[in-house]
Amino acid sequence: MPRLFLLRHAQATGSYDIDDHQRPLTPYGIEQAKIVAASLPPIDLTICSSAKRTKMTLDVMEEAGSTIQKTIHSNNIYNGTAGDLIAAIQNCTTEKTLLVVAHNPGIHQLANILANEDESKNRELLRYNYAPATLSVLECPIESWSKLKPAGNKLVNFIAPE
Repeated sequence: MPRLFLLRHAQATGSYDIDDHQRPLTPYGIEQAKIVAASLPPIDLTICSSAKRTKMTLDVMEEAGSTIQKTIHSNNIYNGTAGDLIAAIQNCTTEKTLLVVAHNPGIHQLANILANEDESKNRELLRYNYAPATLSVLECPIESWSKLKPAGNKLVNFIAPE
């Protein structure tokens, strides 16, 4: 069954004196990305926002041992809405494992929209929080990503930093 991994970028610096698109990770954010890497299986395709902080998150994860076959950097999901993110996912083809590295509030909204409603602890956590470096893992009962629908996917893991 295809698995979708939805990751909010790790902690980034403030935007006081730098363009938002160019904000890098903090040292703590780098550590967060390393921790997330340990939870990630091999990934067929990653769709990553074009922002520096999302690219850095992905780079650190790969340096820490994550295996990613192919990456697409997308301006369309930089600060994208849940609709922008789902459109990017639905354009994917045969990949069985798909990682999306993006931003709040879109990534949090998307995770909430896609996950089945149930009474699990992970589902409860997902409803209220999506801190930097949070990862949701969804099993998607579909034959192709173009068929991805709201509320039809099982939240099998929710990993949030301490």
